[in-house]
Amino acid sequence: MKIYDKPRNSNLEILRIIAMIFIISFHLSRHGFDGVTFALSNPNSYFLYFLGILGKLGVDIFIIISAYFMIKSKFHFRKLLILGGSVYFYSIAFLVIFTLFLTPALPTTMLDIVKCILPISHEAYWFITNYIVLMLLSPFLNMFINKLSKETYLKLLIIVLILWTVYPTFTGTCFAYSEMIFFIILYLIGSFIRLHVDMDKINMKKLIIIFSISLMIGYLLFMGFDSISPLNQLSIFNKETSMFKTSNSLFILTSAITLFLIFIKRKEFSNKYINYISGSVLGVYLIHSNMFVWPYLFYTVLNIPNYINSPYLILSLIIITVLIYVICTGIDIVRRVTIEKLWIYIVDNKLNNIPRWIASKFKIFEEKFSYYLK
Repeated sequence: MKIYDKPRNSNLEILRIIAMIFIISFHLSRHGFDGVTFALSNPNSYFLYFLGILGKLGVDIFIIISAYFMIKSKFHFRKLLILGGSVYFYSIAFLVIFTLFLTPALPTTMLDIVKCILPISHEAYWFITNYIVLMLLSPFLNMFINKLSKETYLKLLIIVLILWTVYPTFTGTCFAYSEMIFFIILYLIGSFIRLHVDMDKINMKKLIIIFSISLMIGYLLFMGFDSISPLNQLSIFNKETSMFKTSNSLFILTSAITLFLIFIKRKEFSNKYINYISGSVLGVYLIHSNMFVWPYLFYTVLNIPNYINSPYLILSLIIITVLIYVICTGIDIVRRVTIEKLWIYIVDNKLNNIPRWIASKFKIFEEKFSYYLK
């Protein structure tokens, strides 16, 4: 699905693809080996621990990229309707497919049906729900951000990062944390980079060093603390070590920011094929993380838990991750050239008054909000 209309720096489109590959690999480890215990002597454990932090890194990167563009763009309800259309399409399509053809393998409950019919409000995809809320808030966040001086903005970032990143990383607790709060913090970070960071003064070698060190520290702390679990059984989802692999972990966030800056620092170029393929990144997420798809794919089709002691686990998971990305991209491209084109036609010709009416009301609210910020 294509959220932005203007041609983009293909460096960032490549980074979006990489971020989604990180997320897929995390889902393979998170869902495929959830509850599976293994000894630290098992060499596969080191790789699984690494995958355990990649997904959150991918989420941080994706939101920072979105904020980098949103701070300089105008919000359009048309984009929201197009995004919402793809969410409803996949949610209902997979409900029908798995209910009619795969019911013995995946029984459907009433709650499943409600989630599929109302996927956004009922968080069938937690990321999409928070992302759409962030899109709705973006005009007001932009007005607030543009009122701040660089010095005040920096002070605000320091405060929120101490409260929701530094303190939680080393204590395991934080102040009323939620994904939405941290999405807003990531939005502030991405916007600050776009508005106030002079990339000419940033050293590429230092970025690479900081990225490597922060990622390695996060990985070693995550694995190290997990290995001294009182249960003497390893699981990459122990709550005691979760602060080292969450999106707001100091080390994961630092890795995400520096990796983003590395791709910004690269010489800008635009490739229509890369940009087109990256337009299906969210589609890949909607397909492979669907509540029906991932259990069937990971357990029934691939039987991921059986790989835990395999000498080919690393190679197998890499190949599976790439295949999932390629196949899901192919499926979404087919949807984009068929169903989405039809939906865009309906939005532009049959529902065009709805976005205009909402936009007019939204504009009034924006003006009032802007007035109170003066």
